[in-house]
Amino acid sequence: MTHGNRANEMRRVARRFYSPEVSHPIAIMCRAQPSEPRPHKGNDIVDAVQQELVQTTFARLAAMPEVAGALFYERLFATNPNFRPLFRNNMRIQGVKLMTMLAMVVYNLPALDQLSPAIHDLAVRHVEYGVKLADYDAVREALLWTLEQALGEDLTPAVREAWTVCYDELAGEMKAAAGV
Repeated sequence: MTHGNRANEMRRVARRFYSPEVSHPIAIMCRAQPSEPRPHKGNDIVDAVQQELVQTTFARLAAMPEVAGALFYERLFATNPNFRPLFRNNMRIQGVKLMTMLAMVVYNLPALDQLSPAIHDLAVRHVEYGVKLADYDAVREALLWTLEQALGEDLTPAVREAWTVCYDELAGEMKAAAGV
C-alpha cells in the first residue's frame, strides 16, 4: 500500500469511527512522559533500546486511539472472522479500551512487573471470553499490521522487532497467568 493509499484508508476509518466528543484517558497518558527505560538485565526480554522504540512509536498511535483501534479490529476480523462473535461491545469503545491497555503496558515497560496483577486479571478474563493459545499469534499479526498502516516507512525492522518482542513478552505473561 502506498503512502497516499494508507493515508486515505486512515482518513476513511477516522471518519467512520472517530468521535471528538469522546474523552480518552489515553490522551492524558500520552501527554505524560514515558518512564525511563530500565537498564537491561540478563533476564529482561525487552531491552532499553527496544523500550524506547516502542514508546516513541506508540505515541503516534496514541494520538488517534479510535482510528488505531478500528484499524486493529478491522484487520483482526478480516483475517479471523471467527473472532467477531467474541466481541459483544461497541467496537469504538473496544478499540479505545485496547489502546488504553496498550498505553498502560507501553509506558510501564521499565517496570512491567508492577502490572502483573492487571495482566493476570486481563488474562483470566480473556480465557473466560474463549481466547485460545493460537489466538495470541493472530493478535500479534493484527497489531503489527496496524503499526505498519500508522507508521508506514517508520516501521523499520528494528521497530518491528521491538514491538514483536514486547508483545511476545506480554502474551507470554498472559498465557502463564491464564494457564493456557
